[in-house]
Amino acid sequence: MNTTNAALWQDYQQRLYLYVYRRVSNKADAEDIVQNIFIKIQQHPPQISQVQKLEGWLLQVTKNALVDYWRKQKPTEPLAEDWADHLIDEEEDKSANEENPWLNLSCCLLAMIGDLPEKYRHAVDLADLQQIKHKEIAQMMGISESGVKSRVKRGREKLRDLLVSCCAEDCQCHEKTPEAGCCHRAS
Repeated sequence: MNTTNAALWQDYQQRLYLYVYRRVSNKADAEDIVQNIFIKIQQHPPQISQVQKLEGWLLQVTKNALVDYWRKQKPTEPLAEDWADHLIDEEEDKSANEENPWLNLSCCLLAMIGDLPEKYRHAVDLADLQQIKHKEIAQMMGISESGVKSRVKRGREKLRDLLVSCCAEDCQCHEKTPEAGCCHRAS
């Protein structure tokens, strides 16, 4: 590390670490991200002379590193495997709800996905539940990749609207509900 990079490390390492740590809430990950940022700086040193521009550039590099980090993260608790056949035995449903009340919300989301218009439901199912790449979905559906992206985006927007209308006030989706454990029924 040359003197410029060493000085950069001394001046910005702590501030970047705190900035990253506030966003990832994991000490080890924050340290790794900051170290990777400085490795990138070492490999491609900035050609910036003004401190203000340097700080802006460094912040942008940090934001990009955070985006890369979040992209690599996977959901820890996926929705039910087969959303069309999510109905389970009432006894199992009650015990599952007692263990994890958010499963009710998952069940409601699956029912809401079932309420989406066919073209959006199919696109959201393939992209979000089955985690198939847009390019593959385009080939499967016989439409362009941008068409798939539009359908997924619109499907998510419609799903958000359904969720907001159901859960705007006095939502009990995540709480224990009688028998079925779901306050939303697919039409």
